[in-house]
Amino acid sequence: MGSGASRRRREQVQQRPIFPRLSLPHASIKSQYDVVVVGSGYGASIAASRCARAGQSVCVLERGKEWLPGDFPETLSDASKHVQIKFGGKEKKFGEPSNLYEFIVTDDLTVVQGCGLGGGSLINANAALDAEPEVFQDP
Repeated sequence: MGSGASRRRREQVQQRPIFPRLSLPHASIKSQYDVVVVGSGYGASIAASRCARAGQSVCVLERGKEWLPGDFPETLSDASKHVQIKFGGKEKKFGEPSNLYEFIVTDDLTVVQGCGLGGGSLINANAALDAEPEVFQDP
């Protein structure tokens, strides 16, 4: 990367908005909840939201870390450092179990899923349009 590209990248990082973390430390988990949701992908996040809006105490459990905008790998080389592969179900493994891109490869099936807060939606993060401000208005 040339000096011009490096300068543009630094400017982009400096202009990046600050997003609050959604996850909490393990120590903050209570001994009891009305609802425990395992996973935080598209379906699980909606279920958790609806339960919380109905007044239920909700705990969302997810494997992996919370990825904020700007944390995602931007090159194939960087992405390859965040891969986990399970061959034949769970017999042979490659990579850390909390890496972002999870591949499960069997003789009959190959599954690709995201690992972290957001579940499968994480692996779509680099293929999104900027949302209009109205999208974030919660009625």
